[in-house]
Amino acid sequence: MANSRTQRADHLRKRLTGIVERRISFHARRGETVTVALSGGVDSVVLLDLMRAASAQLGLVVQCLHVNHGLSPNADNWESFCREHCRLLGVRFQAVRVQVAGGGSNVEAQARAARYRAFRDHGSSIVALGHNRDDQAETVLLRLLRGAGVSGLAGMPSARGLDCAQGVSAQRLVRPLLQVSRADIQAYALDRGLGWVDDESNAEERFTRNFLRLRVIPQLETRYPAARANLARAAGHLEEASALLEEIARQDLQAVSKDGLIQIDSLTALGQARAANVLRLFLAQHGESPPSTAVALEALRQLTASRADAQPEVRLGSTLLRRYRGSLTTHRAEDAEAGWAPVAWRGEDAVWLPRGGVVRAQATRGDGVSATRLQQNAVTIQPRRGGERVRLSDAGRTRTLKNLLQEASIPPWQRQQMPLLYCAAQLVWIPGVGVASDFHAGPGELAWRFAWEPQAAVG
Repeated sequence: MANSRTQRADHLRKRLTGIVERRISFHARRGETVTVALSGGVDSVVLLDLMRAASAQLGLVVQCLHVNHGLSPNADNWESFCREHCRLLGVRFQAVRVQVAGGGSNVEAQARAARYRAFRDHGSSIVALGHNRDDQAETVLLRLLRGAGVSGLAGMPSARGLDCAQGVSAQRLVRPLLQVSRADIQAYALDRGLGWVDDESNAEERFTRNFLRLRVIPQLETRYPAARANLARAAGHLEEASALLEEIARQDLQAVSKDGLIQIDSLTALGQARAANVLRLFLAQHGESPPSTAVALEALRQLTASRADAQPEVRLGSTLLRRYRGSLTTHRAEDAEAGWAPVAWRGEDAVWLPRGGVVRAQATRGDGVSATRLQQNAVTIQPRRGGERVRLSDAGRTRTLKNLLQEASIPPWQRQQMPLLYCAAQLVWIPGVGVASDFHAGPGELAWRFAWEPQAAVG
């Protein structure tokens, strides 16, 4: 009997070690450092044990990162356990304390966001997480009950880029145990004589995930014994479907784009489902969480249903979608906010503007703004306020800036942020339009030539 148990334990150890080696070898190169996210729970403790075995075969360096959320009265004890565990193993250890507001219904999401920021700031290029097959089953069921789409129902990916404020970093999150059951992980820990800590919050049914784990899934298993395995397997099928939808979206996006802009007529010709699929990918490429189907379809309706000469806009997250001359353009919503404080110009080659972009100045002769005239009063760069008027030639009449910008085909949102050069209260230079007649440099006269480089639109 004892021999049989030993054989089962050896088989389990070899199987789990092989799984981790294969998963990690897809992402890490020899000599690379892998950071194990060590919470102190059984999953992460087992992952560390398996990673140490795998690292010997793959030539990797293993280190540990513990994130102390401070939400439990036992949080410091867990940190101490992880520190001592790594000391005994001779594994490099780092603990990071994060601030989580707590108390609200979204405390789990807050803790996860804080944890991922710590991974980004303190982890290596590969961060290994201990999520298992049962976690995946719970995730799929939770998202199904929330009405998620194909991408959401694919559950947690086995590997993905680590999201950050600027988009996606070069770091990757890897889940080597995602196809391993919780029962096998616990059996491995017992066979190896590993110690771990238990998070008391895992027994609190006020958290939806715990409620599913403790009440709902056990009930399902009375009728469907393989419920957890089947839910996790379904996630794998949906991950494949999600990847296929993304590939179709990439092909469609390329087909409907011209000069980097989506052509509205071509987009609507795809039909609602494929157009929404393109929009979700387009937004994801610009750092936005993909909208639900309902939101995507409503955004498309607003952007396409108005009259041909209209310029509708829709805000999704921090991105503004605008239709202009038959094309879909994207912009940062904060850049559309009106107004910014005037900026002084004192002869610099470049002046960086408060909301992004730069005005550049180049000294020249006989072409541009008279340097002598600019020396007579303070020179500032200001945003458009409305009602400006200017005369561009001695023989011409005074025109409204609004009409001049329309004639120059400058998009409305660019007009709002356009920098205007003033000498005292006189409007001197308008990007893309010209120089006021009173400030034209004469032949051979020392002059300044100005140019505006707007902040790049999103994407």
